[in-house]
Amino acid sequence: MQKKWLSLFLFVFSFSILRAQQKPLPDFFIHKGSQNAVAISWVNNFGDECIQLNVQRSNDSLLNFKTIFSTNGFGSIRIRYDDM
Repeated sequence: MQKKWLSLFLFVFSFSILRAQQKPLPDFFIHKGSQNAVAISWVNNFGDECIQLNVQRSNDSLLNFKTIFSTNGFGSIRIRYDDM
């Protein structure tokens, strides 16, 4: 009886982990810039559901991810408040 409950628990737990994972970006583009800089661009297909975006990188694509950029909006210093 305990094996039956344990199997059911593991099945439900495994399914909940799979449902909680984030969707990856569908496509991204890499452009070589000046002075050995690299520009990465993508199209956000998540619409209004995306409230924050974190860009991470890793040397092996499996472990040790580090957030290199995080945003939930955009600010500009080129537009004065009076021009709005």
